[in-house]
Amino acid sequence: MKKLVIYIAMFIFSSSVFSQSDDDSSELITEFGMNMTGLVNQLVPFKQITNKTGPYAATMKFIKDKNAFRMGIGMHILSDDDFNNSGTDILNVNIRLGFERRNEVNEKFIFYQTFDLMLMAGNFNSPINDFTDTENAGAGIGLGLGIEYLIFENLSLSTEGIGFVGVVGGTSSIFNATIIPPISIFLNYKF
Repeated sequence: MKKLVIYIAMFIFSSSVFSQSDDDSSELITEFGMNMTGLVNQLVPFKQITNKTGPYAATMKFIKDKNAFRMGIGMHILSDDDFNNSGTDILNVNIRLGFERRNEVNEKFIFYQTFDLMLMAGNFNSPINDFTDTENAGAGIGLGLGIEYLIFENLSLSTEGIGFVGVVGGTSSIFNATIIPPISIFLNYKF
């Protein structure tokens, strides 16, 4: 456990080094994002069979120039009592810490690459998922690609796909790899 705390502290400390640039005149921008997939599914019912909205409900980014330190957290809880059926209980908890490299395509679109340390209990709440709902816990690296559309200067929509490689207990093979498709739509606010 002490090693994990040390690794996380080193990871957070390295974010300040990662986000430095030659020109220190640029300001640090904080961005908060909420997963709006559930709301969009209610307004425009693409497919009501699944309740998969992706692993993260909220994200926080600290952006400086073309770099960002990012965090995400998500929890998905369903039990037999919620729908009064014979399905199993679902508890998914997902946390990530990572870096993002942002590239402006034009005045409205930003393309970004991500590198994350990801922790998971349950599964990733994704329609393409190799893990059962309640018996897994794991940690690994996530590499992703995303796109952001600027509605206004401080308001944007974004989505991203992530490839996960890591150690997951409770599966037939301890070392696992999976893809989390870009199913989550985030509404982001910069302040």
